[in-house]
Order: sequence, then C-alpha cells, then structure tokens
Amino acid sequence: ARRPPPAPPSPPPSAAPPPPRRPAAKKRAEADAAPAPAAPSGPITLGARLLVSNLVLDIFDEDLEELFGAYGQLRSARVDLDDDKKPLGTAVVVFRRKNEAAAAVAALNGANVEGRKLVIVSEGSH
Repeated sequence: ARRPPPAPPSPPPSAAPPPPRRPAAKKRAEADAAPAPAAPSGPITLGARLLVSNLVLDIFDEDLEELFGAYGQLRSARVDLDDDKKPLGTAVVVFRRKNEAAAAVAALNGANVEGRKLVIVSEGSH
C-alpha cells in the first residue's frame, strides 16, 4: 500500500500581523451627525461640486466616499495633498446630482468629525 506524501511544512508566522484598517470617518461621526435628511424638493441652486475644509489630517479618499456617499452617488471624492502626499485638511467632493450635494451640505456642514467642525460650500455658492 502506498502512503500519501508528507504535508508541506506550514509557513512560519509573520513577525507582526498587518495593522487594522482605520475606521472610516463616517463611523466616527455617526454620533455627532444627524441622520440623512430626505433630498430637498424643488429647484436646487447648489452645484454638485463641494469644497470641504477643516478635515482631520489623517483622512483618506475612502473615508470621504463613505461619509458623503451616504447622501447620493459620487463622481469623485479627493483629499487635497501637499507635495509630500500628506493631507492638507481640504477636499473636493463631486456628486452626480445637485439635490444630493444639497442634502450632504445640509447634513454635514458644521458636523463634528473627530473634534473638527466641517466647513462645506458648493463651488458655485461662494
């Protein structure tokens, strides 16, 4: 009778497990931010491009996508970076629809995210 070949040795354990993924800004802000209001009805004068400032300096594009994506479909969400690729505390978020951008401004402008009050303006309104 043939014996099966021996099992290959198990790989050595790595020196350190990978660091846990940082919780997204939305989860940290949920206690401070009000629930998403219904999209405004009627004519919307806001543009779909939002300028966001007073962000924490360790926020990433994915955090913006999660935070703002709760209010509608995004075309893009980008944190502004300096020459060393470090966040500047500002960002540009672009929604597909103006009414969704307006809902995000209504809910998040002045919201406390990690101890900082967000400042959000529509690019066409300042």
